[in-house]
Amino acid sequence: MSAIENTAGKFLKDIPFFKGLGEADLASFVSAARVREYHRQEQMLHQGDAADRLFVVLSGWVKLSRQTGEGDEAVVALFTRGDVFAEAAIFNGSVYPYTAEAAENVRVVEIPAKLLKEKAGKNPEILRRVMESMSREIRNQQMNNEHIALMNSAQRVGCLLLRLSSNMLG
Repeated sequence: MSAIENTAGKFLKDIPFFKGLGEADLASFVSAARVREYHRQEQMLHQGDAADRLFVVLSGWVKLSRQTGEGDEAVVALFTRGDVFAEAAIFNGSVYPYTAEAAENVRVVEIPAKLLKEKAGKNPEILRRVMESMSREIRNQQMNNEHIALMNSAQRVGCLLLRLSSNMLG
């Protein structure tokens, strides 16, 4: 097993999206996975690119944003260690609806969309996991919309800081 497969394999088997998955399916994902590093402010994908990869954050922070028609940037989400993103775009069979940028130096595992779709078509457990991940993201977006509607800027910043620090020790 290569160093990349070893790193990706150990990490993937412990995150909820892949935890408890059959050995053969996990081995397929690990062997196809690519560990990549992106530097702060480096774009990982652009809004409108073909949705060809699933991303799992190994370390660092990733910012998803959308460009408005007027050229403004709207931050859609922030992802960190263990978070999975781009599954909705993959199963929509289209393009990424956002831009992903490294908010700081980041390492990600990239899994080819073709493999994920193939495995999900054969194994309903994988499709269930994709649906759970997408449902979690929808709930997060609904909570963000609620915060925008009901809170002032200082309250929203406070909620963001609490969310970002929720998994920190101390």
